[in-house]
Amino acid sequence: MENNVKTIPFWTDNVPAPAMYPWLDHNENCDVAVIGSGIAGVLCALKFAEGGVRTVLVGDEPVGYGSTGASPGVISYQLEGGINALADKIGFENAVAVYRLCAEGVETVSGLCGDLGDDAGYAKADCLYYTTSEKKRQKIHQEYLTRSHNGFDVEFLDENNAGALFSFPIKGGVLSRGLAAVVDPYRLTCALAQKARALGAMIFENTHIVSVDDSNAGTALHTAHGKTITAKKTILAAGSESAEHLGMYADVRTAFHVVTAPVPDFSGWYGPAALVSDGAPDIRLRTTPDMRIMISGLESGLAGVRKLSGLLPVESLKGKKYAELVGLLISMFPGIRDIRAEYQFASDYIRTCDKLPVIGQIENSSIYHCLCTGENGIAFAAVAARMLLDLWGGAPPEELALFSPLR
Repeated sequence: MENNVKTIPFWTDNVPAPAMYPWLDHNENCDVAVIGSGIAGVLCALKFAEGGVRTVLVGDEPVGYGSTGASPGVISYQLEGGINALADKIGFENAVAVYRLCAEGVETVSGLCGDLGDDAGYAKADCLYYTTSEKKRQKIHQEYLTRSHNGFDVEFLDENNAGALFSFPIKGGVLSRGLAAVVDPYRLTCALAQKARALGAMIFENTHIVSVDDSNAGTALHTAHGKTITAKKTILAAGSESAEHLGMYADVRTAFHVVTAPVPDFSGWYGPAALVSDGAPDIRLRTTPDMRIMISGLESGLAGVRKLSGLLPVESLKGKKYAELVGLLISMFPGIRDIRAEYQFASDYIRTCDKLPVIGQIENSSIYHCLCTGENGIAFAAVAARMLLDLWGGAPPEELALFSPLR
């Protein structure tokens, strides 16, 4: 590793905390308590505060840190494996509904960014879902047909027309117009938190919840410092803690990220669109406003490997992943000069069995679940906040059943 390569998340290293919030040093009561100070928790707190609900948000870490601060910051309707793979799991109409909800999430975040004092580096983007494998070309073409027939603005790319747009070989690709966006996830979360506070939400950082008493009558949240938050409902939006409470996730995955030093141009990269490969290797790419490239992926079960406590050379394994990402980037864009890593870091996230979020309530419980991690967590979180406020108001949307904790 070069001496000047930083091993901390890019986003939180480049922006001073715009606001600091106290830790909870007293007992508090509210209508709705939100556990989790990442993007999902903050979006929920904002939505409920906008609805006039007395809301408290509490998190282990500073607002925007954790998995949010280490995420790529891509908001898209694209899901791992495509719409047809999802249809094989949940049915065709349901899969289309999920994709439309994700497109809604993109537009929701767009509207929010337009109303904030900080645009959070937001930019609307096209997105490309592609393969470099001849064997997968037909799969991608079928994906294109499915999306096109269901009203999504898409174009099919193959060897005949992709070369005019991208410098790397594409056997098949679905180019989606305006169905993605890129953002600084840390700045966005901080700006949303400030707006939520201005609307009356109470926010407490660095406050660990050690237990939650749950009943039909409400919840009691107990902190590590002996304080209690009583609430009519509690939204559990704390990533791994949410998954542990549910006991239904498949595994914890580790994604690897490299952010380059600024490059002179984006030669050979149309748009530049947000890029998602269909495996082999599994990578995602985006650009930043200050002319950097972020490449993420090559996911593994490294989070589980860490538990072996020194039995395996974890740092060496991570170093190989970072080097592979840089090598892939250079091979894909030979026209971009001086590609070199300036940041490299790993982040963990929960992957559910069907790779969909968990949103909703279990009968006889006062807990609302909001587990929106993974490839498209920001779009799902925007949708989840709206759905949970509808649930609070007594009119849960039909689509909520797609993400039920009991599915």
